[in-house]
Amino acid sequence: MFKELPDSLVQRFEYLFDLTWKYLGKYLAVHGWVLEIKTPKAVFCEAFKAKCFSEDAVRLALEMVDNRHLTTYGYDEQLIEIEIVF
Repeated sequence: MFKELPDSLVQRFEYLFDLTWKYLGKYLAVHGWVLEIKTPKAVFCEAFKAKCFSEDAVRLALEMVDNRHLTTYGYDEQLIEIEIVF
């Protein structure tokens, strides 16, 4: 595997994750949902309450929040290789 590929995939995940939760927060606000705290977890939980997400989807989204935190505070390259392979 190319050395740059895992880093590139991590960056794409970070970018798409951040774009998703921020857009979803704006979508909820436009449709009348008031978000007291604008964090990824709060946005995904409100999206569930607004019936934008199923229970399984919000569970996956909250797992992605944890994965996003791992990329922010350092990550293990071996773990990334395992996750990329699935």
